[in-house]
Amino acid sequence: MATRSIPHRWKYDVFVSFRGEDIRKNFMDHMFNDFMQKGIHAFRDDNDLPRGEYISPQLYKAIERSRFLIVIFSKDYASSSWCLRELVKILECMKMGKPKHEVQIIFYDVKPNVVRKQTGSYAEEFAQHDVLNRAEVDKWKEALSVAADLSGFDLQEMTNGYEFKFIDNISKEILKVISGGPLDVAENLVSVDARVRELNLLRFVGSDKVHMFGICGFSGIGKTTIAKAIYNSLYTYFEGRCFCEDVQGVTKQQGLIYVQMQMLVKILKTENLKVSSVSEGTKVIKQRMACKPILLVLDDVNDLEQLKALAGSPDWFSPGSLIIFTCKDKQLLRSHKVDKIYEMEILYDSKALKLFSLNAFGKRHPTDDFEEFAFQIVKYLQGHPLALKVIGRSLYGKSMHVWKSELKRLQTFPNSDILQKLRPSFDGLASDQKRMFLDIACAFIGENKEFVASVLDSSNCSANANIEVLVDKFMVTVCEDFLQMHELIQCMAREITREEFSMPGNHSIRLWISSEDDIVSVNKVAEEVEVLVLLLKKNCQNIPIDGEALTRMKNLRILKICFLKVEGRWQPFAVNFSGRLDLLSNKLRLLYWHGLPLEFLPSDFYPENIVAIDLSYSHIKQLWTTAKVSISETQCLDSFVTSQGFTNRFSSFLHYAGIQNNRCGLFRLPGSSIRGMNMFYEGNSIPIWFTNKSIGNQVKVELPLDWSFSKFRGYGICAIFKRKGPSTDFGYDVNNFDGADLGGCSPTYYSEYFKGKPIRIDESDMIWLHYMTSEIWDWEEAKNFVTFCFKENVDIELKECGVRVICDEDLDQDLDLPTISEHGGVFCLFGKYGQIRWSW
Repeated sequence: MATRSIPHRWKYDVFVSFRGEDIRKNFMDHMFNDFMQKGIHAFRDDNDLPRGEYISPQLYKAIERSRFLIVIFSKDYASSSWCLRELVKILECMKMGKPKHEVQIIFYDVKPNVVRKQTGSYAEEFAQHDVLNRAEVDKWKEALSVAADLSGFDLQEMTNGYEFKFIDNISKEILKVISGGPLDVAENLVSVDARVRELNLLRFVGSDKVHMFGICGFSGIGKTTIAKAIYNSLYTYFEGRCFCEDVQGVTKQQGLIYVQMQMLVKILKTENLKVSSVSEGTKVIKQRMACKPILLVLDDVNDLEQLKALAGSPDWFSPGSLIIFTCKDKQLLRSHKVDKIYEMEILYDSKALKLFSLNAFGKRHPTDDFEEFAFQIVKYLQGHPLALKVIGRSLYGKSMHVWKSELKRLQTFPNSDILQKLRPSFDGLASDQKRMFLDIACAFIGENKEFVASVLDSSNCSANANIEVLVDKFMVTVCEDFLQMHELIQCMAREITREEFSMPGNHSIRLWISSEDDIVSVNKVAEEVEVLVLLLKKNCQNIPIDGEALTRMKNLRILKICFLKVEGRWQPFAVNFSGRLDLLSNKLRLLYWHGLPLEFLPSDFYPENIVAIDLSYSHIKQLWTTAKVSISETQCLDSFVTSQGFTNRFSSFLHYAGIQNNRCGLFRLPGSSIRGMNMFYEGNSIPIWFTNKSIGNQVKVELPLDWSFSKFRGYGICAIFKRKGPSTDFGYDVNNFDGADLGGCSPTYYSEYFKGKPIRIDESDMIWLHYMTSEIWDWEEAKNFVTFCFKENVDIELKECGVRVICDEDLDQDLDLPTISEHGGVFCLFGKYGQIRWSW
């Protein structure tokens, strides 16, 4: 009756030897019924074989081919020569050990000592056997003594005589060995048991509700492993159970009907069931799943139609059922209204090293000679369980030379088995999502989410939506509003861009270069290039950049030639720029070129949709020579800083950006979309635009008679100070006329700018320019006058400060722009786009 696959040597799961007249119509009926409900295939002599005085060869064969041999001693068990002969055969099978039988003894209503010594009712029965079966008596007595000495279950002691509970315990013990589990779980597991305990899904057992639980995370992070471990810890508590592994793959290969049939057969324990369509299968599942509490695991689902066809609603199932899904798409589980979603995390530090070591060395820690290489590989793999196992196994027993080669190769060409596991996540994306994923992987790791959306989509709407999709599918993560990506997923993206480059006729090419070895000739594909990213490492020399090739890149959207950060500072480098740059694509939305060797950009460069420009460390003298480029929609320009969302009244200020020979920068007051802006540079003069000035650390600002918070647009401050020590306690507080706190600022970027710079005897005076918008809601209470109080200490000498409160009418006035010396720097804190740094 059971449909679970039984090993070929076992025909039955259980054979039970019992005295029928004692317990057949109560205890045994309950036990066999429980076996049937739990899918335990038990031999029943009253159904399968005719009874006679002696045991037939068929019965002996049934005992030999049953994995569990259960003997139930009752008061009259010894009265049956049939039962005693069964007992002898059972003990013979136990002694043989091949195949290994599991023998269980149950003392129903008799004590072990009575069976062992044949006293009481057993003595009376053997008095009869001495007359009728004298030749077998000694063998039977020995068998009873041996059986009574085996570890057994006593009905009265275990459950105080409650048969239902006793039978349930027996069945569960059997199920631990024979029924649909435990599933095979990978060896050398780390943190799996701890995570199972943390989830504590045992709390759902016996519930009066149906619980749906989701486990999500990107490929290879261990979703299936943890689901199997959970299944193994819980399956004995449910009357029906099924683990449908790789639903996505099985559906693709054999169809969703096959998965439905697999589920029905395993849970209902019947083969006499056929469905001809998905809708019919769904109907049968709805009808049949409500009969008993079940444990159902649907592993690696990737489509809402799969969920609707297999577990469409909690109403389909009996109270007390637990439905578990594993998935690479968090939004899919949300859409299905899953009660609780658990996000798998990578393994950190010691746990990652332990998993790698178990596979690479066969022990918990690396050997001394390979310890440093092990640390580097584990760091590179960033706690990805599958990668740690695959790479660890591939290095087991290998020489030091192989380890060195593998470490170098990994950083350029990732393991193909790992990429094959990750690739389906990319293939399942829509075309615009694939495009965005590759753009982010190439150019925007570590950038602010809203800023990236503004670069990749002019409206921001679909870009933000697609970023959310990538986050839900664990292709991208967002940490404090900044985009991050696992190293292996980024490596997969790199491989995909290489494939794109080699595909003939591809009209959307990304060139992603991070070392001299990656430099390729782009002459043949120049017109197809949309994204060109050159990430320059420390001490890179003679990087070839072909101006003529860039001129032909008329479809270029993103150009990023940047230094990789090393110890928080940008590293200088040498670029071998050749040819003429007669044209830059006017489709550019982002232009980052550190160390640009040109003094002027091409005269026909007219990027109407430009969002961000960064020309740090460049020789540029002027961006545009005419006022034909309106950059009022530009997010940020290093060497010119502004933001999307400027009011129209500012656009007249922003037609062009000139940079003089002394490489001065421009400081423009931004519009309302920027939360704040900060700039440090050498100087000793406060611009006249700051109408409230004071020698010392306090500035009192009289508010206009018609002051209204609705007209308030922010304020600007300028402070002249001199460093005398390393203290970073710098900033200001704002107090209302009555002393109430109206906010303030303590710029953490102050310490970043001066980090590592020694205090000189001839230390120059510095200027801090700062702007804050009307997002300071405490100013709603401001009236009469406010006071700006600047912080002072022994390490900072404050010489002069100025303040201007900005209202609507101030926006129509031109500004006095300060000059920044060659050694200056800029730190701009944007509310929407994070922190932007720039220094010469």
